[in-house]
Amino acid sequence: MSDAETPAESHPPRKRYAGFAVAAIITAFVALFFEGRLPPLNIAAAVLALIGLRQIRRDPLRYKGRAFCWLAVALAIIVATLAALVEPSLAT
Repeated sequence: MSDAETPAESHPPRKRYAGFAVAAIITAFVALFFEGRLPPLNIAAAVLALIGLRQIRRDPLRYKGRAFCWLAVALAIIVATLAALVEPSLAT
C-alpha cells in the first residue's frame, strides 16, 4: 500500500444522525399523536431540536440531522397553534 491509500484516508468517517435530533423528531410525532393535549411534549420537542442543532453545529463532520431538528420545531409550533385554536376558552 502506498502512502496515498492509507485506510484512514480512503474512507472519511461516516456521519450519523445526532441523538438529540432523532429524539426531537420522535417527541414531535408523539405530541402530534396526542393532538396537543400534552404541552410539555411540544416544549420538549423544541428543546431537544435546539440541542440537536447545537450538537450538529459543534461537530458537523460527525453528525447530521438538521432537517429532523427543523421539522421537529415546525411540528411543535403547528401542534401548539392548532391546540390553542381548537381548545375551548377557559373564560366561557
